[in-house]
Amino acid sequence: NKRDILDFPNEKIVWNNFVEFCLKYAVGKSEWDRAVPVFYNGINFDRIISDRYTQLYKSKRPFHKTICIDVMMDMFMWVEALRGEKQADKLSFDYLCRDYLGLARANESDGATHNAVRDTMDLVDVFVRFQNWKRKLAEKAKLKGSMNARGSVA
Repeated sequence: NKRDILDFPNEKIVWNNFVEFCLKYAVGKSEWDRAVPVFYNGINFDRIISDRYTQLYKSKRPFHKTICIDVMMDMFMWVEALRGEKQADKLSFDYLCRDYLGLARANESDGATHNAVRDTMDLVDVFVRFQNWKRKLAEKAKLKGSMNARGSVA
């Protein structure tokens, strides 16, 4: 409905509200103390838009100055060397996280597929599970000093 669109607040108001929401989760006053964004293919999309709006509206940066976590890139680093049946064929969220990893797929008939809230909750689910799995692996691995011999991993 055209009236609904005209009644929405303008982009600057929405952006500033978003920034204030994000800043509530900062652990200090510095840009280095802000929340770390987690997204899927966000380095090439969401982060660019966030930086553009920050400049356009001369707002505070809503997120950590340099650190962000792109789950797609993280997943790629784990699956890129796999071959045969273990190989991941695509990098899309639907394929890699829902099909390849086995996260329940949204039922397309109920309109849940490509729903922003559902996709966000699914991304959180994948991120948390994957982080927990990596933490268990890290506890068993020897990382400190593992690069002590040139060209080899200890």
